[in-house]
Amino acid sequence: MLTEGFDRYAECWFGRSAMDAPDIDGKVFFSAETKPYYGEMVTVHVDEAIDGDLFGTRV
Repeated sequence: MLTEGFDRYAECWFGRSAMDAPDIDGKVFFSAETKPYYGEMVTVHVDEAIDGDLFGTRV
């Protein structure tokens, strides 16, 4: 998935998968031990889904 930024309120990173359209689909929120770069492609293990958003951990 593509890393798009850091959500300071949720205190985690967010991005979207290749199948998600910007401004239409939900986001993928994830935690990471090391800071990813903006625009970096990362692998995320999805742990749960809430209201169209996915939450997981960077692998």
